[in-house]
Amino acid sequence: MRLNISRILQGSVPITFKITDRERIQMSEHNMRQHANKGTIHGASVLNSELSAMKLNAAFLGPIVDTGMIIRVLISHTNKQRQAIKRHYRILYGKVLHLAEKRNLQCACVTGCLLVMKPVYCAQDLTTDVQEYLAGYLRDVTQAMLQEPLDFLSECLHGALTSVAPKVEIFVELLGGCSNIKIRQIKEYYHKKYDMELESAVRKELNKEYQSLLRILLSEKRDESEVDSSQVCSEAKMMSYAGVGTKYETDDPVIVSLLHQRSYQHLQALFNEYQRLKGRPLEDGIKAEFYRTVRDGLLVLVSAIKDLQAFLATQLEDALREPNPRHHKLIRILVSRSEIDLLDIKEKYLNMYGVKLSNAVADATSGDYRTILMIDYSISLRHDSIISLATTLSSPSPRLYHLPRHDYIIILTTTISSPSP
Repeated sequence: MRLNISRILQGSVPITFKITDRERIQMSEHNMRQHANKGTIHGASVLNSELSAMKLNAAFLGPIVDTGMIIRVLISHTNKQRQAIKRHYRILYGKVLHLAEKRNLQCACVTGCLLVMKPVYCAQDLTTDVQEYLAGYLRDVTQAMLQEPLDFLSECLHGALTSVAPKVEIFVELLGGCSNIKIRQIKEYYHKKYDMELESAVRKELNKEYQSLLRILLSEKRDESEVDSSQVCSEAKMMSYAGVGTKYETDDPVIVSLLHQRSYQHLQALFNEYQRLKGRPLEDGIKAEFYRTVRDGLLVLVSAIKDLQAFLATQLEDALREPNPRHHKLIRILVSRSEIDLLDIKEKYLNMYGVKLSNAVADATSGDYRTILMIDYSISLRHDSIISLATTLSSPSPRLYHLPRHDYIIILTTTISSPSP
């Protein structure tokens, strides 16, 4: 049977069912609601953002920074609820005279020969106080939790683009599985935040091999219609007969063109059909026909498309690997997936490595940093259970605290006496 390769690549093979943009948005919203129960953060059933903001401010104003209170407030609210708390924090503490005085934010106005000191009202921001009064990885994870999802993703993408040795895994981790709408939102936010188009940043910072891989992930023109089994069969036969690296009327190999144009559900079906016809996985064909950066990048992409949760479990294992755990990678994955599919990732991690994710996180972390990760991302609890467990896990230990509104720090050492026999 002869296959019309150009018609297949151009997407002109008939599709059984087309959907409108409005229906696509509704499907996206449905998928988000469906994934909501797969996360480890459920939030407060009744939000009192004003009270939560007051609790956070009290935690910063005490004789020592009450990290336990900060953790309890943050882990018991979703990201959307935390944004409301941030807004209330700024409303409540936006103009605080005595704080302005303690920070020496006074200006002098000279009237003739008379020097008049006028108070300056400073707008307090929750993220600014977190930056000032927390430290280490606890501060990093707290700041990440307080960022809007698009802001966090854009910042992570920018950091990956400007790093000395960019890795495809980071881009796949952040962009894998995103719908056309989500990709469009990320691009718009990136442009707003950095005053540069995301595609322009990719061309500026990465070589051509990386650019071709990023173009796949940043595609916002995927055909998100219903999977067409006849088209899947045609494309699988084409790749099995001609090879995954062959070029047909395009500058890109056939596998790259398909990865760029087809939906993730379509690609999963395509990979399975290719393996059925060829008797070996698609990865073997990629290894045989591609080299170095493109080969490694395509293998990562195919792995993530086949099973995104398994891919992320692998990345978590890499981040937790001794003797030098990569904490920023750990924070990035747990924060970005905490309200999406972290329960599925936990299950995959257990099946793949025979260890609970919570145990692996506990072994690689310590102190309040361990506490917030253990409760927030490794254990799935409701609001009331989180509050009691946070108090239990915050065991006294030597810690470094900032004395609020002062320019020095103290070491607070707490000892626990054993009960008398």
